[in-house]
Amino acid sequence: MGNQPRYWQLPRITQWLPRETVYSLASRHHQISCNFLPSQTSQQLFGHGRQGSMHDIPSRIDEFVIRTEGILGDADSVIRGHTLLPFYLPYRTESDSVNAIAGVRHGGIGGLKGRLGILASRFGASHPLKACSQCILEDQVAHQVAYWHTDHQWPGTWVCLKHQLALNYALYKVNAEGRFHWCLPLDVIQAPGIDAQRFEESRDILTRLSECAEGLGTLPKDFHFLPTRLAATYQKRLHELGCYGPTARLKSKEFLQLLEVVCSPLSCVHGLGILRGDDVPLLNQFARLIDEHRGVAHPLKHFVISLALFNNWTAFVGAYEAAQSGHERNESDVDTLANIDHALINTQKVALIESVKNGQSVTAASKEFGVAVATAMAWAAEAGLHTPWRAKIFSSSRRKCAMQMLRDGKSKEDVAATASVSIQSITLLLRTQPGLRADWNQAKFDRTQKESRTSWTQMAQRLHPISGRRLRQLQPAIFAWLYRNDRNWLEDFNAKLPQSVKTNNSNIRWDARDANYSQGVDAAALAVHLARPGSRIRLADLCNRIPELKARLSNLDQLPLTHAAIGRATRRHATD
Repeated sequence: MGNQPRYWQLPRITQWLPRETVYSLASRHHQISCNFLPSQTSQQLFGHGRQGSMHDIPSRIDEFVIRTEGILGDADSVIRGHTLLPFYLPYRTESDSVNAIAGVRHGGIGGLKGRLGILASRFGASHPLKACSQCILEDQVAHQVAYWHTDHQWPGTWVCLKHQLALNYALYKVNAEGRFHWCLPLDVIQAPGIDAQRFEESRDILTRLSECAEGLGTLPKDFHFLPTRLAATYQKRLHELGCYGPTARLKSKEFLQLLEVVCSPLSCVHGLGILRGDDVPLLNQFARLIDEHRGVAHPLKHFVISLALFNNWTAFVGAYEAAQSGHERNESDVDTLANIDHALINTQKVALIESVKNGQSVTAASKEFGVAVATAMAWAAEAGLHTPWRAKIFSSSRRKCAMQMLRDGKSKEDVAATASVSIQSITLLLRTQPGLRADWNQAKFDRTQKESRTSWTQMAQRLHPISGRRLRQLQPAIFAWLYRNDRNWLEDFNAKLPQSVKTNNSNIRWDARDANYSQGVDAAALAVHLARPGSRIRLADLCNRIPELKARLSNLDQLPLTHAAIGRATRRHATD
């Protein structure tokens, strides 16, 4: 998929790739397969009467690359150039991105949409295919067939930036019927994402939202927003807009007014109704994003804040880069006041840091600005300033020992016991020593990763030969950690293990199951005939009346009576 179609030479693929497999690949990777052009080639490969569903984040890309002989490139280029996954990675950490890509490559994406914040966003987990009416006409003139464009598919894109027209979205059945069928823009019914009158009223904000979506989707491969800098960027701008009070508290009323200017017109767009704030108040949806948080937020929510505070994507990126530059200067030289991170927008905080830098003690500065001593020490640490500790019980030697243990990844409890201090003292040390918390978190991760890999490897060696499935049953906690945090290594290791021995399920009484299903199919066919006299019975009608039948369709070779009953029912003509 792209702005320019790719013309494929597909004779080798059509010779050995089964039609059912092609249907599956086409629907599961619609953003890849939509470039099967010209039209006669797509008809040769996929047949006529195409209709399909939406599979925006596919799986088993490695297998796809093998079966298509790398015609679209390697797995990484397919994922980053032909799926929506890159849209969700910049706001996640590098390790999250590695695990997400590993899951898409090897299969079993499981809870990936949940980990990316899609399910909890209330924007919906599906991504409808979208098209511009003018682009369709131009594609037909230039290429004799209309195709899906990448820049139209990003979540949040509802305006064709080329023609400044509202995009339509494709209507699909929601019960997964026909989900393996191939489709092009003219093969499906399309509906407007927003009615014409409201589009004219909201054209400007929708255009800027679409620019945000395209800007995020086309960021460099390894770019990731850092939570601290992102929060600092938002906070600084809020301070400039007068949304912080004298006590450094967010002014809810002023912030809500900024959000409503953006959310009100956007709430009329298909899938963005949550922005009306009826179910969840707007302030609850966005206030937590202003501060550095550990949760997972949908990129669309960051777009809303970016538009509310900066008006457009370019201004937001510029502000973020400025905050990033200030942060890097802090890391390179913490001894000069000019290197204090100017993204720390709290004037009280900045004034306190300046006082400490000019020689005032932390205790005196905390009293002057009305904050706790521990808070003042933490603010100074954020700016890269080391503050003196009072000896008391936590002497210098004990503190150095505790810091080394923390950098080795030891727990706070163990460190506190060794240093003979309270856990609160260790927590304060982590807050007030620049860079110590980051080192501690990384050391903990590395230590857990090493222990998990070692345990998994030793169990596999001790019980060799053993399958990955059996290992998972024996070490569920280890598997869960590796699956979420070290997916790439886990998949590579398990690929070298013996595969589970497949059985013929001899313990299942297929004859009894076959008899029950065949009787059920006959009864369902009769019920459909009585309900719709003269109408043809479809397989979907039978599955709707026998929910468990759909799961058995892949076993019809072991259910001959059921197979025959389905054939009798679906072959009946409307005049029968």
